[in-house]
Amino acid sequence: MYNPQIKTFIVVADAGSFNKAAEQLYVSSTAIIKQINLLESRVGVRLFERSHKGLSLTAAGKVFYKDAEHIMRYSENSLQRVKEAQRGNSGVVRIGLSPITPVDYLIEVISKLQIINENIQFQVVPFENKLENARQILGHLGESIDIVMGVFDDSTEILYEKAQFLPIKQLPVSLMMSAVHELAAKDMLDWPDLECKTVHIIRPGWSSAMDRLRANIEQNHKTIQIETFRFYDIHVFNNRISESDLVAGFDIWDKVYPFMVIKPVNWDYYMNYGLVYSREPSPAVSALIDAVHGL
Repeated sequence: MYNPQIKTFIVVADAGSFNKAAEQLYVSSTAIIKQINLLESRVGVRLFERSHKGLSLTAAGKVFYKDAEHIMRYSENSLQRVKEAQRGNSGVVRIGLSPITPVDYLIEVISKLQIINENIQFQVVPFENKLENARQILGHLGESIDIVMGVFDDSTEILYEKAQFLPIKQLPVSLMMSAVHELAAKDMLDWPDLECKTVHIIRPGWSSAMDRLRANIEQNHKTIQIETFRFYDIHVFNNRISESDLVAGFDIWDKVYPFMVIKPVNWDYYMNYGLVYSREPSPAVSALIDAVHGL
């Protein structure tokens, strides 16, 4: 459903040489070179820098690579939907899953929905929770992934304007820390516990709740040091959960990192937890959303 030269381009870019790409595609390197030359002629720009060391993408090639992946995914997903329609299925709901986007809540909903409509199928699509992936997934929901579970508020919704957000409940902002942190034995934390401590907070603009917390610390609790990180990914848990530092987060992540505890704090900062899906949902996704509304 897409120009085969696009697939060849991606294989060549990943392989870094015409010969390696030819081996993977079981064709001659001459045929690979011809396809790439035709593709460059078609788009009107050079996509690869060629040297004795191998191939590397030009600036234009890097842009084209991202679009090419999108084209292939869209075409493959479209073909899958056509086949499902032919089989008489109402559709498939593809649920994105990463350690930081747990789907426990959906298990009960899915069970109820499949009783109502047994033709709807569910697939789990694992992904690595990092900033570039989040932008790609939330900007193209309905293509390779239909739904993800996550935390959000008004600022998050502005950042990802192509997505719809369905809150299920509010989560209090808690503090994540090492299991051997001096505060780990406490049931509830309060502001005096945080004096002279370092608190890691996600970058400004991602969440209005986190921004209010940051502002409160800066204005009223000057002994608390703030460190900033860009995005919640596994590196935050590996590198910032330490014996001395604290990270603002949520108790739904209690299974992400085995050497961590999460403690509530006596403050009023909350974010929504719920479903994130396309503004143009498929019938199967719409049925799932209706089921959630009915709970």
